Amino acid sequence: MPEYNFRVATMEDLEDVYDMAKEFYEASPYATTHEFSEARVKEVIRIYLSAPLNEAVVVLMLDGELPVGMIAGVNTANLFSEGSQAIEQVWWVDPPHRKTRASVTLLMLFEEWAKEIGAKYCVMSSIPELTELSRLFEGVGFRLKEQSYLKEVF
Repeated sequence: MPEYNFRVATMEDLEDVYDMAKEFYEASPYATTHEFSEARVKEVIRIYLSAPLNEAVVVLMLDGELPVGMIAGVNTANLFSEGSQAIEQVWWVDPPHRKTRASVTLLMLFEEWAKEIGAKYCVMSSIPELTELSRLFEGVGFRLKEQSYLKEVF
């Protein structure tokens, strides 16, 4: 059984984070609605990796030295109440490492980061077809609050 380690990603991890972001994209509904741009993905990852930790974070999940998962998110103002909200942008775990306690640990570390930076809320996203993921979120205290709809306007 693998022994996982977790740490905040640095600029040296750019290519590994990019590779996992690309895998996430290819496995997600975004692949049918968004044109993939390596330059844009790397630009956004650079923004996350260089931002102060109270604005953005990327946490890596490692099997030894090999990155096998990540969670990335941003901290933003909440329109309706005091305090900010930490919003997950991507949560990826390589398929052989899913359904492990370590993949849930990524979620818990993101929630810890949200608390450390003073965010009042932690927001996670899920694809509607992934009912198993919805059950996981609900099992650790998240509640469904809204659904999103996407329309290309440009």
